[in-house]
Amino acid sequence: MAAKDTYFYLNEVGHELQLKKNHNCYFQVQGQLAISGKKFCDFVVWTLQGYSVERICFDPQLWQDMSQKVLVMVRLKFLSKLHYARAMVRKS
Repeated sequence: MAAKDTYFYLNEVGHELQLKKNHNCYFQVQGQLAISGKKFCDFVVWTLQGYSVERICFDPQLWQDMSQKVLVMVRLKFLSKLHYARAMVRKS
């Protein structure tokens, strides 16, 4: 089963699938919860063997830790592109 693959985003816990809390999908869900102001979301996975629904609650402590990293990433990516765009405008 794919859940046994260490790179897969789900763990098999008993007879249920759960989103790994150290996977990028989990971090993405937490970011979307923070930005939308929602307290939880239902994470749904469908396969040929059936489906899984997991309620994921917003983790404010994780978001506080994540938001600092997100801010650095945005500054590096966005501001560097903005600087490049401005430089290109000046050249023309």
